[in-house]
Amino acid sequence: MKDPKPVNAFCDKAGEPGEPSSEIDRVWFEKHPERVHRLRGLVPFESRESLGLPPLGMTWRILVTRVEAGGRLRLPVPFPMNVSSEDADDQQLALIFDQIAPPDLRRICAATMKKRLQR
Repeated sequence: MKDPKPVNAFCDKAGEPGEPSSEIDRVWFEKHPERVHRLRGLVPFESRESLGLPPLGMTWRILVTRVEAGGRLRLPVPFPMNVSSEDADDQQLALIFDQIAPPDLRRICAATMKKRLQR
């Protein structure tokens, strides 16, 4: 059953002032240039809206997807508490992104992936 509340997605550009999560993600993707997706913990005050409580046994994480020109899409996702963020690989995270991201964000990601493959 799909959650009736739409995903609260947010975007950023590398180096946005006042966004500690933006800098953290920029550095991580510089160290992992082969990766498109990243799963990490939520930075305090990162979401402009309250996410509410995650489902039982889950915790809120942020699925970060790298897109063109240093941009990143960030989606809050409930993730099992007992699974490390570092254990998730790009294929697993791409499947999650495809399932939860709104259509316009999936199109942005698909366009980025197409350009990466053409290089």
